[in-house]
Amino acid sequence: MNSSTEKSDLFAAEAGCNVCEFEQNQELIRRIPFFQGMPADLVKGLAYFSKRLHYKAGELLFEQNDLDNKAYYVISGHAEALRSSEGAEFIAAGFGPGDFIGGLA
Repeated sequence: MNSSTEKSDLFAAEAGCNVCEFEQNQELIRRIPFFQGMPADLVKGLAYFSKRLHYKAGELLFEQNDLDNKAYYVISGHAEALRSSEGAEFIAAGFGPGDFIGGLA
């Protein structure tokens, strides 16, 4: 075992985790119907470049008309797509666990 692996294992143990985020991401991606059947090396690449983000209630992911080049996958909680029209704001869509959001969704 090299030092970088030992360090990763140490941080995972300190955080109370048995599995690193990379491995969790791989498992999650494999369970998403859209990615089922994807070759393992592509799943690994996607898992490697994936980031887990946590948002508080009311926090924005992006705003209407933003150029967004990301896809968000809702693991838990919910999100709303708000639209503004003639000064009024309304909920255009709701999203929950298993939904994709964003420009690449």
